[in-house]
Amino acid sequence: MEAEIFVMMKKYAEAVAKLNGTGAFCKMIVSIDGVIYETRTGCDLKRLQAEDVAIAAVDTDFSIEYAILREEDDCQALVLSKPVYCMKFAENGAVLPASLDDMAQIVGPCAETVPYESSAMHDALCKASGCFVKGRYTLCKGRSLFEAVTCLEVLEKQAEVHLKAQVLGGAAALCEAEVVQMRRHYLQQYSRVEHAEKSREGRRQ
Repeated sequence: MEAEIFVMMKKYAEAVAKLNGTGAFCKMIVSIDGVIYETRTGCDLKRLQAEDVAIAAVDTDFSIEYAILREEDDCQALVLSKPVYCMKFAENGAVLPASLDDMAQIVGPCAETVPYESSAMHDALCKASGCFVKGRYTLCKGRSLFEAVTCLEVLEKQAEVHLKAQVLGGAAALCEAEVVQMRRHYLQQYSRVEHAEKSREGRRQ
């Protein structure tokens, strides 16, 4: 494994570790030049070691996730994680609507909770960059690992705001037309330069 790949994985592992509950499951998967790398299931993201990152095994328990990575045109990275607030939605089967601009731009109009089934997960990730897999984890995708981790951070922030706002009557969801416009602007304009830079991570410069 190239040193650049480990450096990239370690940087984002530390970001994800800050969101997860103590000892919570997490896995990062990224495609670099057609080769899929993954973090070892059960590894300590706060103290990621070189041996915790490897080329994905052919015989894997994550066949659905790897199929998404191979088949989705705008997906080069996936993060499977259990942030505290997001897991409330994954456990309850609820839908998380966008009430924050960041959510609308980076994730999409809402994050659905879906069963652990290939078609359902594919459909959810066609509508947004993140979803909740019922009783399992939060799943986020990106054109780079940076995008996937950013999606996770925004989802957790939106989940926290939504749940805490329920005490005061609930957070007002953004209107659909506004969400569509913000999402399109982010994907087509704002994120282009950012994507061009972040997509080079893990590669020799």
